[in-house]
Amino acid sequence: MIRTLVSSILALSLGLPAYSQSLTSLNGKIIDPTGAVVPGSTIVLTNTDNNTHREQQSDSSGDYVFAALQPGNYKLLAKKSGFSNISVQRISLLVNTPSTLNLTFETVGAVAQTIEVSASGIQLNTTDATIGNAFGTKPITQLPFEGRRADRMLSLQPGISNIGDSDTVNGGSNVATDRGGVVNGGRSDQSNLTLDGIDINNQQTREPFNGALRVTLDSVQEFRVITSNANADSSRGSGAQITLITRSGTNETHGAAYWYVRNKMFNANTFFNNLTTNAAGQALPTPKLNRNIYGGRVGGPVIKNKLFYFANWEGQQDRLEQSVIRTVPRENMRNGIVDYLSVGGARISVPGSELVSKIAGAGSLNQAALTVLRGYPAPNDFTTGDGINTAGFRFNSPLRRRYNTYVAKIDYVLNDRNRVFARGQLQNDNEGNAPQFPGLAPNSVDLNNSKGLAIGWDSTINNSLISSTRWGLTRQGVETSGIGQYVVTTFRGIDSPVGLTRSFRRFSPTYNFTQDFTWTKGKHNIQFGGSVRVFENDRANYANSFFGSSINSSWMTASGGILSAPWNDAAMGASRINAGSRTSFNDTTAAILGLVTQVTSRYNYTPNPDGSVNAQAPGSPVLRNFRGEEAEMYISDTWKATRNLTITGGVRYMHWPAIYEKNGVQTSTNIRLSEWFDTRVANAGNGLAGNTGLPPISYQLANKGGRPLYDNLKNWSPRLAMAYAPDGKSGLSKFLFGGPGKSVIRAGFGI
Repeated sequence: MIRTLVSSILALSLGLPAYSQSLTSLNGKIIDPTGAVVPGSTIVLTNTDNNTHREQQSDSSGDYVFAALQPGNYKLLAKKSGFSNISVQRISLLVNTPSTLNLTFETVGAVAQTIEVSASGIQLNTTDATIGNAFGTKPITQLPFEGRRADRMLSLQPGISNIGDSDTVNGGSNVATDRGGVVNGGRSDQSNLTLDGIDINNQQTREPFNGALRVTLDSVQEFRVITSNANADSSRGSGAQITLITRSGTNETHGAAYWYVRNKMFNANTFFNNLTTNAAGQALPTPKLNRNIYGGRVGGPVIKNKLFYFANWEGQQDRLEQSVIRTVPRENMRNGIVDYLSVGGARISVPGSELVSKIAGAGSLNQAALTVLRGYPAPNDFTTGDGINTAGFRFNSPLRRRYNTYVAKIDYVLNDRNRVFARGQLQNDNEGNAPQFPGLAPNSVDLNNSKGLAIGWDSTINNSLISSTRWGLTRQGVETSGIGQYVVTTFRGIDSPVGLTRSFRRFSPTYNFTQDFTWTKGKHNIQFGGSVRVFENDRANYANSFFGSSINSSWMTASGGILSAPWNDAAMGASRINAGSRTSFNDTTAAILGLVTQVTSRYNYTPNPDGSVNAQAPGSPVLRNFRGEEAEMYISDTWKATRNLTITGGVRYMHWPAIYEKNGVQTSTNIRLSEWFDTRVANAGNGLAGNTGLPPISYQLANKGGRPLYDNLKNWSPRLAMAYAPDGKSGLSKFLFGGPGKSVIRAGFGI
């Protein structure tokens, strides 16, 4: 079905139009000194960066529209016989932000002269109901941002909240930036990020503020964030629509070199470091954070007015320390002695010899277990642990992290009607994480070699029909190289003596093609287009590849009560064990006796074409490759109903079949579970046994009659918006609205 839809998009796109989110537009009205409209005026708009220009004629209502413009710096010249020319310099058009520039011919006569006017204030959006801000080069490069990430500006927009919603299931950490962003109450995974018109979303975690590619501040020309009321040309989510544009070279060569340094000179120590003392009785020092961000950019012409280049390299090195806390055995436990608190409030120590003599079948102390326990460092932090047999060991772990980002872009102006570009990007990251204990290798190293490619073609077919084509590949490559490629027996209540982080790697390529057109017809600006997106999640996971065992007293008779029974006898009087100490007593006793009570076995299988399965060898990764195929189409009309009122309406259809697993391991039940439960409810209402008429539940492989994971084929997305710009020429109206073009009232609706 997706092939049919793709064909429909391509066929329809050749007949009716729309424009890419990576472009912008300029419109306005031309009047004479009396306020009458001036039709037939010639308006020439020139891009001062590459000297390309476009020409339009104002219509019978004096209106003009330049649609699907490349964001950048422009100048405008308006001419009409009988009037002096109007020249407007330094017009800055920002991405995905419709701008309005109304012009008034000041002089009537045959005198040949040009009047220059200011372009200030034209960023007011009087066209649609989209809410959000656009950022140009100056605020991007001059505002201070932690880590110098352009997309972090999203968190500064009105309506944005950080709520600490981390995505630990899908590879996220406990850091609130993973899935912690909410835009105007929408779900945190509903934002949509594009770079040069190409999807750069993290297809697994769908982080709201960070895409699959790192966007450096010096490589971004500008971007816009629409936080609500997006038009039909926007896609993929009810949250923020973030549109970023890579810089382009111009007719003048410009470059910069930079180096930003951050260190711990003015940092305060952490609260718990101040509470923790070393052997000399001194508090742990302030964790180090030395960050160096350095790089350079350069852009200019290869052939003036024709071929331009831009390149940016940015490196970052972090030398930092992380305050780490581990739970370790206290001194008595390390030497085979168990402590407990009595009902009388006394702290009582039970030597190993007494344990062996009073616990039936205890045998003897396990010397191998004691050797492991004695290998732990001595505790230095008593704010954690059970307060009896275990405590904390806190240390500053040195970390080394390195990030490199490479961006290059080529723009080629074939002529005033055709422009093509290609942008490539690569990043190479290495993040070392904390070891289990000082002197050991890091528990894991995070690697990232994500890369992206975008190719675009903008074509002015004629003065009223414009085409915008984009194709791109964003390949996210992430890996956690974990140290835990072995089987370990752990102790309940204390941290493992060695790191247990398992390895994981994921390759997520996303192929994205968009075809958009814009057709200007009278007072209507009709937009039409579509996109195709194919993405995969190819992963190898070692999390469930190894057996495991644990010394856990709760898996013994009476949850380990057999171990503490001799000290729980009423005959012991006030020396009897306190109820709050029993779990600690039982776990510590099991540890020094070496009682391996819990074993977790993990078995993985791979399917054969005939439906049979083969068991994988222990320690081999679980391989999965999930694939999604999406196609979308939309149509939208921006209607200039009156001089002051603009109405925008449109609809988008998103064909999103269920994601599926390419290797054939996907399963579904033989009967829909909703039907199974509904039948049981009906049987109960009729006084029948719950399973009457129901087959036993079994599972079917996808290639053996299994169903899709879900049904999702009704994604119709209507949009309706209006923007009214009151004249406010005098009296109360001027007081409220500030004059013509100073205010706009907007409203919008969408699903």
